[in-house]
Amino acid sequence: MQKKINSHIWIGGILGVAVLVGVISIGMLVPTAPPNLAYVTDVTPNSATIVWQTNKKVHGRVLVAKRDNWNPRVGYWMKMILGAFPGIEGSEDEFSSNGQLSSIHKTEVKGLQPDKTYNFVIANGAQLYKVAHLQIKTKAMKNTPPSLMVASGQVKGNSKGVANALVLISKKTEPAVKVSAVTDNSGMWVANIGDLKVASNDQLVVEAFTPEGSHKKAISQPGFFNPTVVISFNK
Repeated sequence: MQKKINSHIWIGGILGVAVLVGVISIGMLVPTAPPNLAYVTDVTPNSATIVWQTNKKVHGRVLVAKRDNWNPRVGYWMKMILGAFPGIEGSEDEFSSNGQLSSIHKTEVKGLQPDKTYNFVIANGAQLYKVAHLQIKTKAMKNTPPSLMVASGQVKGNSKGVANALVLISKKTEPAVKVSAVTDNSGMWVANIGDLKVASNDQLVVEAFTPEGSHKKAISQPGFFNPTVVISFNK
């Protein structure tokens, strides 16, 4: 009798593992569609901000592989199953936390090492977004203090401020290096663009993405201290 019970437990364990492997494989092989956009912004020696937009309001999070050569996609599923997995750390989206859902997503990943490359995945609940060739490359540590230069502006729709719009700022000559901001309830945004190393003759490219999915770009000639950009989505 005892042997029969043990054999049933053994067979059940094998079936459980098989089902588990199948679920993991399906989740890894059939990721959801990629976000409308995804960028790494505001990179420092120890942190980076990841912003992305989805075509509907969902919960969002980022998982980063903090060990070399670890696949965050595999680590994500192990973390989902086990509750924790060494070397895989999550960072919650600040706009879809506490049960809220959002189409604009932003999270700051902290605790990184200087001058190092990290792989990460973007997730919506138990589904992964397939974002190819997107990594965090932290800056090397320097003894000089961070630069400070303020840019500000407003995103408007039908003459009213648009809240929770995602704003990306870059130099026209270096579009890969971006700083991000999110508008407040009046549509206003403020960002430190010191790391962009903007000179008096540089042009700023400012892009705004509204929660409804609209996108608009403006090119501004920066002022000496406080370049201001207003983007209007008027119908």
